Amino acid sequence: MGVAFDPIVLNEGFFGANKINYGGNRVIYGTDDGLFISNHRETSKHPLKVLVLRTVRQVDVLGNDQLLVVRSGRQVLTLPLNALDHIDPTAGLKSAARITSSASLFKVGFCLGRLLGCVIKVEAFRLSTTVKVLELVGRELRIFREFYIPLESVHFTSTERGAARREFLVCWDGTPTGFALRPPYVLAFTSSCVEVWHIETGAQVQAIPGVNVRLLCEGARPSNIAEKYTDGATLQEVLMVSGDSVLVLRSVSDNV
Repeated sequence: MGVAFDPIVLNEGFFGANKINYGGNRVIYGTDDGLFISNHRETSKHPLKVLVLRTVRQVDVLGNDQLLVVRSGRQVLTLPLNALDHIDPTAGLKSAARITSSASLFKVGFCLGRLLGCVIKVEAFRLSTTVKVLELVGRELRIFREFYIPLESVHFTSTERGAARREFLVCWDGTPTGFALRPPYVLAFTSSCVEVWHIETGAQVQAIPGVNVRLLCEGARPSNIAEKYTDGATLQEVLMVSGDSVLVLRSVSDNV
């Protein structure tokens, strides 16, 4: 196998037992003990705690107004990015607004020419899912559409341990808990490694070993304030955790 991605350490040992649950485009870390922020170009400096909030699972930034969206446990909150304060990490909570207290996850993306956010609530005992589609209006998220999906009506074409196409079948070596698409590759994150597969040939091209591997962020979000390098290139890299280290997976082709 060859080398398609280089793992580069951003931070090692700083968080310790404080489990990192999510890492965003500006290297915003959501942890069990709050929100931390760091500069991905200054890896020698420790992240700064900027918000006291328990069990942060997801983080995203929307629009030119820099509205921060945070999922803490099952609640989804919004607050201005400029409300984060490393001197007083409790200050941002005064500006926070709760969108919901029963979210399973949220997702951000472009649809119908708009930047939208989806808050998803899964009710296992009812075998149903409710999807609220939110639109950024000024500094607020407002309901754009709402869907109710009975789970018995949803069908999938993938297998238990793989993804199927007519030409071939990809069978993961391990049991992935997260995925990142970087054409022509798909990255599958298992507890012991990152499997890199070519999506056109179905061949595994690389296995990146690790310890308790978890995907933090699959790359740049569809926000028009995504952080840029000094040469103008947008940060598109994949963030992951291995052991007590935070790493970025950088495509070898980007280094050429």
